[in-house]
Amino acid sequence: MFTTLAKNYAQSLFASNTKCQRDLDKLATISQDALCRSFILDPDSSIADIKTIFYSVIEKNKYLDAFLDILIHNKRCYLLPQIAAAYQHISLSARGITPVSVRSAYKLSSNQKNMLTQLVQESLGPDTQPDMEYSLDPKLIAACQIQYNNTVLDLSLQAQLEHLQQHILGVTYG
Repeated sequence: MFTTLAKNYAQSLFASNTKCQRDLDKLATISQDALCRSFILDPDSSIADIKTIFYSVIEKNKYLDAFLDILIHNKRCYLLPQIAAAYQHISLSARGITPVSVRSAYKLSSNQKNMLTQLVQESLGPDTQPDMEYSLDPKLIAACQIQYNNTVLDLSLQAQLEHLQQHILGVTYG
């Protein structure tokens, strides 16, 4: 996921350049490297040296260069992984594709995946194509959790047990 700030940066970059996902992914990767991260955070590191590191891994691109200058100047390089994720989300949305995350307690069969894809497709409408990503999470105990846009459908046994526990204990929200 990504923060609103990262999404705002990504939207700004996407408005000026719709084809820099690969370079953003490279920047996100090196910004997470422990050695690189400590260099970036070191007060003795110059802005010029930080720029040199980042510029060494990306293609020359005036929009991305200017964008990177702003991030470095504002000391927001730590947001690069979130910005890359948000940029990808925005890019997919612009093409009518919605990323959908499905976590399940067990491996889903092809038939189950098709049924889930069909359910999500109906929810999204005919103009949007779901991009389904599946992962395993045994903590869910049974069933699955589906997340897209601002929607979370938690059909897991874990969620049902937590809801039951809250009901028994008299915990209410809202």
